[in-house]
Parts: sequence; structure tokens; C-alpha cells
Amino acid sequence: MGYSLGTHPDAELEKLCDEVIDVVASAQQADGYLNVFFTVVEPAKRWANLRDMHELYCAGHLMEAAVAYFQGTGKRKLLEVMGRYVDHIDTVFGPKPGQKRGYCGHPEVGLALMKLYRATGAEKCLRLAEFFVLERGQAPSYFNVEALARGEGTTNPSGQHLEYFQAREPIVQQKTLEGHAVRALHLMSGALDVAAATGNKPLLAACKRLWKNVTRKRMYITGGVGSARHNERFTYDYDLPNETAYAETCANIALTLFAHRLLQIQPSAEYADVMERALYNGVASGVSLSGDHFLYANQLTIDDEALTTEREAISASAGSGQPRRRPATCARRGVDGQLYLFRCS
Repeated sequence: MGYSLGTHPDAELEKLCDEVIDVVASAQQADGYLNVFFTVVEPAKRWANLRDMHELYCAGHLMEAAVAYFQGTGKRKLLEVMGRYVDHIDTVFGPKPGQKRGYCGHPEVGLALMKLYRATGAEKCLRLAEFFVLERGQAPSYFNVEALARGEGTTNPSGQHLEYFQAREPIVQQKTLEGHAVRALHLMSGALDVAAATGNKPLLAACKRLWKNVTRKRMYITGGVGSARHNERFTYDYDLPNETAYAETCANIALTLFAHRLLQIQPSAEYADVMERALYNGVASGVSLSGDHFLYANQLTIDDEALTTEREAISASAGSGQPRRRPATCARRGVDGQLYLFRCS
């Protein structure tokens, strides 16, 4: 809504946003914490499971919303709410004695903190973003430490290991981009923002090295990334099957964001070409022409019989009332009832 109001002013929509922001602000705790699930449902478990529970991830999206709404309207209320939340997070996480040396299982908060830093100039946002990026993958693994503290094993309930979370080793040591594709590429965007702001050359070099691994060995001709449906992940170099491709729309968006950031650092056609390819083929495909179907997977080849079976399985697992997500992106039925085919640019 904030992005939309920046280009298409709408008094009624802005009024609705202001009302929602008032509700969000009213849920903020005295210490700045803001996550209703852990305020109402499990208040004793704040920050106890960073690997799986998305607290910092949710905080990051609220930060992005605050920045977008400020840029779109000039209004600062949500920005100030998030400033207080960052103050709280800054007391909980960091290298000081008594602080948690942790980071989120879904590393979106790094790029969000950098957006907040650019919007407000608050140095603690930059410092926190740098900490979350550089601490990830350090030994001993924070995810293992907290899991053992909860009395659990070091593999999460879905069988996901440290590679899934990009936490097997620090970014500067990684040679290939592993695990959940969206998480990995969000991590890269945050890392690039930090590298650009701090002048961290090893971090920048690692980001460029991982970019090459993804775009030269793990990316479809369409710009799609993350070939495996299981765990929505990267697999291994040149494993790019057509009919079973996942190439999640969210991962393609994340690749576009990664490319855009590299382009700001170095105006190279290599980054612009991938950004454009992913945008046209794997991002625009995320919503149907009619605007009421939202699409996750982007196969390069479709078998009608297999597709029908898969749609039935997805519908059965989603349950009634859930958004309809169809896995094909090469064919879409338009509002006029005709079937349109989408080809690579």
C-alpha cells in the first residue's frame, strides 16, 4: 500500500492504512517488542526459536512496510514504531555479554534493517544488519545451541539441516549458494547492502562469487532459480530439470533484488540482463492476468495429465478457503477465456 500510494495517491486507501497502523502500534509492548503471536499465544517463548519461528523475519517485513509507507506518504508513525522495535532488538542481539549471538532462520531482516538505515540514518540499524550477516554460520552453530537448549535435536522437525538455512559456514567462506532459494538470495541482498555501506571487501567478493555460482550453474534459461520442490531449494550445479522445475516465483523476485543491488555497485550488463530476464519470466508470472490467481512454481515444460494430478494434490493439501496456487507458468487463461502462452524473452 505504501508503494502504491507513492505513485497513485488515494485518500481512502491512505485512511485505511492509517487505521491499520494505529492497530499495529497499539500492539507494541512497553519494551518495544512487536509480535502478537508471542505476546498473546506463547509469551514465554520470545526469541527462543530463531531457526523456525520467523520473529526477526516478521520484524523485517514490518520495517520494510514502515519505510515504504514513509516514502509513499511522508508519515512517520510506523517508522517510529519500528525504531522502538529496533531499539529492543538491539538490546537482545549482538556480541556483548548476555546478548544472543543469533540470527533468523529466514534472513530477511538484514536487507530490511538496511532500508531502515537509509531512511533514518540510525547507525544501530547498520550495526545490527552487519552483525546478523557476519554472525551467520559461525561456530558453534547458534541454531544447534538454541535447539539443544529447547531439548531438541539439531535438525528441525522437517529434517532441514544447516545448509537449508545458509548456516553451515560464514558467507565469506561459502563457494556455492545452498539451501532454500528465497532465503539464500534474501541473505545475499542484505549482505550486499552491508558490504556497500561498510566497505567490507571480503563480503563483497563472496557475494559476487555466489552470484556467479547461481547464474552460471544453477539458473534456468528463464532466470528461474531453486530447481527442487522439496524444501524449495538449490540442489547441485547444472541440476535443472524442466518438468519438475520449481523455480519459485518468490525466489525469482529475490534474484531480481540481488541483481539490482549488484547493478548499483557495478553498472554491468551481466547484472541488468539477469534482472530483466528474471523479472519478465519469473516475477510477472506470479499473478494471473485476471489478478485472482497467485502462482508459485514455474515449470519449463508442462504435461497436461501430470499437471491435472498435481493441481488436485495441491488443492487437497491446501484445504478449502486457501489461495489457489497453480504450478504452471507457461500457460495462463486470460480474462477473455483464451489460453495464452508465455515464452522466454
